[in-house]
Amino acid sequence: LWFLAKLNSSIEQSHYLKRLAETIGVPEDALHDALKKSARKDKRPSQAKTSPAPTQKGNTVQHDLESELMGLLLRFPEHLDTAIEHFDPELMHDPFIRELYKSLILYYSEHGFSPGISFSEPHLHSFLQRSSDKSEDDFEHESGILLLASERVLDSADENTARKEIKIRIRRLKIFSIQSKLQAIERTIRELERRGGNETRVRELSHEFRDLTDELLNCELI
Repeated sequence: LWFLAKLNSSIEQSHYLKRLAETIGVPEDALHDALKKSARKDKRPSQAKTSPAPTQKGNTVQHDLESELMGLLLRFPEHLDTAIEHFDPELMHDPFIRELYKSLILYYSEHGFSPGISFSEPHLHSFLQRSSDKSEDDFEHESGILLLASERVLDSADENTARKEIKIRIRRLKIFSIQSKLQAIERTIRELERRGGNETRVRELSHEFRDLTDELLNCELI
């Protein structure tokens, strides 16, 4: 429960702890105990930190977006059709989130979703837990983090707002992915030109660059 342990306000901690307990069906006292353990763990002396990699900030933002998107889909799985239409699971960088997204899609393809269904529905919850390579406790912990991330985005059950927030995160994640590909292509083209490389390959990459740029512009249509 590191996510809650990082909150400075005890009132805010209590609010999200109560909502998490209701969502995953775990006694609030049990989560309180887990939160205390997490806080004690954070206070242990740590080794000297090294300078973060240049991409760390980008990776952190992307992970936050993935967590928020997956948390929203767990709470509002009836909107999964929007995610399936616009967002490929392989674009998820976090392995647990990626596999959870795939499992949610599999459940949807086999059972569909009724209006109002959520992660707390026993059959769905059990299906996702069994599909994971995590232990039951680890699964509850990891999925709880995702739900909390979504609570910070949307703490109500407004269906229209949920769909809007899901689309926003899909759009931003796609933009991250496309920008990363564009940067990689640009570096490759520069290196080929510097070494007087294969002109045919440069033209192919330039064409791919233009296609990705068009795709980037189309992200606004999601």
